[in-house]
Amino acid sequence: MAATNDPEVQRFRRVALQRFGEAQFLIEGGYNTGAIYLAGYAVECALKALLLAAVPARSRKKVLASFRGNNGHSFEWIKLRYIKAGGANFPPRNRRRDHLRQRLEHGAAVRAEQQDPPRGQAVSR
Repeated sequence: MAATNDPEVQRFRRVALQRFGEAQFLIEGGYNTGAIYLAGYAVECALKALLLAAVPARSRKKVLASFRGNNGHSFEWIKLRYIKAGGANFPPRNRRRDHLRQRLEHGAAVRAEQQDPPRGQAVSR
């Protein structure tokens, strides 16, 4: 049974929703690079909430500790842990979704390399 009332699950859900809202705000302002980074952060937190809800209470501290390091930021790694814990499977892969996933996963690297242009100088899509 999913532990949706667990404080850690709630915390990751709350942060996912906050980062998603912030990403939407940045998109509306034309700050696409920052939006991509925060949208990826939102997806990561949502996946972590799903995983934490799927594991037994006795395993949650260990799962939380596993979020540290590179694997803890990999959508694929978190997704596979979730499925292994008995979570629902994800839709079949497709190229467009894979491209979006890669963009979101690499948002942090993109953000470090590029900075948003000053307001009013954003390149149109």
